[in-house]
Amino acid sequence: MAKNRQVKVTQPKILNRERLLDNALSSVRLGIEDYKFATQPNGDPARALSSFRNLLSGVLLLFKYRISTSVKSAEDAAALIYVPHEVKPIVLDSGDVKWTPQLTKNTIETTAIQSRLQMLGIEIDWAVITKIKERRNELEHLHPSNTLGELTTIIAELFPVIRDFIEQHLYQTPTQLLGDTWLIMLEVSNFYQDTKKTCITRWEKYGIPARMMPYIEEASCGVCGSTLITPSPEILPLELNVSEDYREFRYSCLECNFTALISTLLLEALDNDYAINPFNGDEPRVLECIECGLESYVPEEDVCFWCEYTRTHEECAVCHNYLSIDEQEFNGLCSYHANLAFKDD
Repeated sequence: MAKNRQVKVTQPKILNRERLLDNALSSVRLGIEDYKFATQPNGDPARALSSFRNLLSGVLLLFKYRISTSVKSAEDAAALIYVPHEVKPIVLDSGDVKWTPQLTKNTIETTAIQSRLQMLGIEIDWAVITKIKERRNELEHLHPSNTLGELTTIIAELFPVIRDFIEQHLYQTPTQLLGDTWLIMLEVSNFYQDTKKTCITRWEKYGIPARMMPYIEEASCGVCGSTLITPSPEILPLELNVSEDYREFRYSCLECNFTALISTLLLEALDNDYAINPFNGDEPRVLECIECGLESYVPEEDVCFWCEYTRTHEECAVCHNYLSIDEQEFNGLCSYHANLAFKDD
């Protein structure tokens, strides 16, 4: 009788968890060092891209490390971290079959990391991670000098994500794990939060339309991308009002000192909030207001976010169809029936 034979397979991967953690901490440290080199006077702006890369890599490696610690054996940890190529059977001498995943040399990407963390009941603010990832991808094709101001914002937003993850899921303090790197991140975050609050308080005095006020937190400098923008000191003696003097009222960036119209930034932030995909044939969600002339009328809200204009006529007096903002000039008629009335005259 033929004896069952064991099929020869490659040795299963073994994951060095401590090396994974060391790589994570090194990447975060390098990201902060890149930040310092990029933002210091006469610094190298090209280090901004490197900072984005290293910070994102470091955080994702921390996530992978936590995933790897959820199982006991290094083999099982590798199965969670490396991308499987296929699952092959091993025929044992006992006649039993054991199915073993054959792993590639590549580790899992963001989507798989998120899935595994959710499996472990670990919640992460993925909006921040996605923002960094998208910005890094954009910078691969754009000049990195346009991103210096964004670095401060990114580090400030990343700060609570890393803090909470280390404390709640790695059961250490950030200072223990990251040392001086964490102290630098703390300093940057505190500076950002304090300065941001001051900036917003200043804007409250200068008549930003109420519906546009939330967008002052999202508005970012047109040159460096920083969200630390304040009313331009040169404008203040003129006693202007943002709502009425939108063609003149300027902001100043506290990161790069660039100045431009604040209305441009606010309207861009509004448009981003109601963004569409033009390739899907979507209708614009922000239109030009017939009252103030700004791109600030939101059809689904039926209000201009700048001047509070709303449609006078909601439906056609003849066919009762919805009247768009462009049809308001027809005094309660749709364009079709207004044209008929004009012909009759």
